[in-house]
Amino acid sequence: MWRAVLLSSAESVIEKMFMTKTARQTVVRSISRKREQIATLREELEDLNDYLNLTEARVRDDGKPRLTHAEVKRRYGIAAMNKTALNTLLNSIGKRTFVTYFQEFGDSGLSNQDIVALLQSGESFTAAASAARTSNARRIFREGLEQQALSIIVGSARVDRKVAKDARSLLAQLRSSKNTVSSAH
Repeated sequence: MWRAVLLSSAESVIEKMFMTKTARQTVVRSISRKREQIATLREELEDLNDYLNLTEARVRDDGKPRLTHAEVKRRYGIAAMNKTALNTLLNSIGKRTFVTYFQEFGDSGLSNQDIVALLQSGESFTAAASAARTSNARRIFREGLEQQALSIIVGSARVDRKVAKDARSLLAQLRSSKNTVSSAH
């Protein structure tokens, strides 16, 4: 009889211990999920705060004159990007990618997200790689270095002939449009 009671008691202790481990694992998983949700919410809150700060700054600056990137550089004596830095930027974008998507990178009517989606579908780049390429290419245009960038590509020995030919064609178009604008003034 004692043996039956003892076995029954041992089974009960084992069941409780097993249930405790299972319950503990469930709680740990739940806590982990909640921590991930909290981290996501924090990131979203930071993004919203950044957006709010940007909106407030735009409201404060409404009606004030805006400076171009080049004007800010001139005013504060910031040196222009040197050829080595420009070449590094081109390499991070990819010279073929820069030439292929030249018009899109230079189109201020397209958002960065539009170009990122275009790069992802056309080139099978990841979202992060597409965003980095877009940001770097837009920087070249923002700083007015697209002609210099195309000249580097045309003179590069490591680019495909078609890419060099397309770059040469784009460069000729830019120069002719610049001459047309200059002669109109």
